Amino acid sequence: MKKPKFFTQLDGSIRNIPNAMGVIDSTVSEKTHILYQLYISFIKGDTTTVYFSYRHSKEGLPEDYWNPNMDKAQLDDYRVKFPFGEYERYFLNLWSAGTKRVFTEEMVEMTKYWGIDGQLLNSVEVEKELTQKNHLIEVMTDVHGKGFADGSQETAGKIDLIYNRLVPVSGTYILKDRYGQSIMATMEDLVRLSDMFDTDWVLSAGTDYGDPYAVRGLARTISLVIAKGLPGSRSYPMAQLITPETAPKYLYVMLLIQDVEKHSGDVVKGLYEAAHDEFGGLDVMCSERYGAWDMEKWCEERDIEFQPIFPTYDRQRDAFKQVLEATREGRFKCPDLAVAGSKKEDIRDEEMGAFDHDSDKRWFGSIEKFEKYGIQDDFMFALGWAFYGARLKGIDDFRIRKAISNFGMFVPNTAALLGNYN
Repeated sequence: MKKPKFFTQLDGSIRNIPNAMGVIDSTVSEKTHILYQLYISFIKGDTTTVYFSYRHSKEGLPEDYWNPNMDKAQLDDYRVKFPFGEYERYFLNLWSAGTKRVFTEEMVEMTKYWGIDGQLLNSVEVEKELTQKNHLIEVMTDVHGKGFADGSQETAGKIDLIYNRLVPVSGTYILKDRYGQSIMATMEDLVRLSDMFDTDWVLSAGTDYGDPYAVRGLARTISLVIAKGLPGSRSYPMAQLITPETAPKYLYVMLLIQDVEKHSGDVVKGLYEAAHDEFGGLDVMCSERYGAWDMEKWCEERDIEFQPIFPTYDRQRDAFKQVLEATREGRFKCPDLAVAGSKKEDIRDEEMGAFDHDSDKRWFGSIEKFEKYGIQDDFMFALGWAFYGARLKGIDDFRIRKAISNFGMFVPNTAALLGNYN
């Protein structure tokens, strides 16, 4: 119901009419919508003229549905086809999915941890514990804003225990130095990750160019580099990792991110030049055509595949679908970032948390984008294009990358030697 006023007109028109009744068949709405407000009024018993029969499926199990033709195969198919909250809204019918925000708080936080209890990529357990942790934080904080509720010390101990069990990405490598400045990962870091996950990598760069003449908003030029690998692919043949029933579950790791001041194309080239030299070569660079008019020749000179694109809705959907699936399944990892957002210290936390999708308007982005101090979406688009650029890259494109060994230093003699060396 696009216009909530229609409900008030319809409901008001049946006043004083004996036995008048209106029936609404609907999926869940946003929590600011009148449908949710009516639901809460019904639950609280504030109204005697509204009745709700609310059904939902928390896990999407076939037995939760009245229609006997609903089976697991059909549900799994729609789960893939409806990636941006539509599946949760139309098939699970959860109020938490009423909003069109793409990434949940737990999904964003999952990008910061390799796993839990000493294991790697056990994302189901990580998400479960993060959900419990966030629930405990809500319980501990007094909803009336009067400090902490009873038992806060015990609850705080449970929260600390969950944090202690998590394996942070920043414990393996960092993109933020002790002075709070952005730094690039090193070849040693990438080799360490190769050994951790038994995979080689393909490297993809993505840039979202801001408008240097923009007078509204805080649009940035964000450049970043991700590594795409497949755990176990270095030791085992492709046939053992991928079957007709399973698609490859690629791992994506952030290696570089920088807020390019003054939207300088030369600075972007300098960043990618440094990454190209450090990691033994970038494989692909993807960005919108705007702002990248001179990148094609630069990439050709360095044997980097350049993908300039026009950001149509369908192309954006393909890009963000990959980001969403990798994030939801715990396959996108990124340590703490030094690049700040408009309101938060970590641009990843801010932009992923505020990223919206409107299927009716065929639009992705931040609804605050054009506000003076509003949350932007430059990080998200740079990340999306990096994922999109690597979409066709697989095991056959992975390359071995090795750190250069240090055999010491040679110091030439500048004075006569003392002694006779035979």
